[in-house]
Amino acid sequence: MKRGNHGLTLIEVLATLTILSIVGVIIWSVFFQGYKFSKESISKNFMIQETNILITNLKRIHQTSENYRIENDDGKINVYIDGKTSPDVFAPPQMRYEVVVKIKKKDDDSAPAIIGSSDLIVPNDYDVYLEVLTSENGKRENNISIDTFLYRLRGVGY
Repeated sequence: MKRGNHGLTLIEVLATLTILSIVGVIIWSVFFQGYKFSKESISKNFMIQETNILITNLKRIHQTSENYRIENDDGKINVYIDGKTSPDVFAPPQMRYEVVVKIKKKDDDSAPAIIGSSDLIVPNDYDVYLEVLTSENGKRENNISIDTFLYRLRGVGY
């Protein structure tokens, strides 16, 4: 009688399954880490874009308005301009803004005074330093902070 061993033993099958499981778990975790990183990067880029839009609008308001008032309102920014009945509201979806305002009188070399984050009336003869903090509604740890300076052109009356 001729005996041929043409099969796999139970040990070989279990070893193969174990190795494949380990490789599968490693590939799975790398994939989801990359997906999570990609999602966070997209979110941060979107927050930066929205914050830059806010800053651009605030610069336009600062340069074209005599007096205005910045107000933080539960994640949105309201800007009340003298002569307008309704505020300009900046509230992107799924995000929260918070603005900390520092002002300095033009041609004053001292450090700017920290005013705070609500109800600031900005007169014409002041420059404004802003710190804008933007965060996702559900995730306060995913945020960005941008410091900027709002100026008026010297010698030009608006």
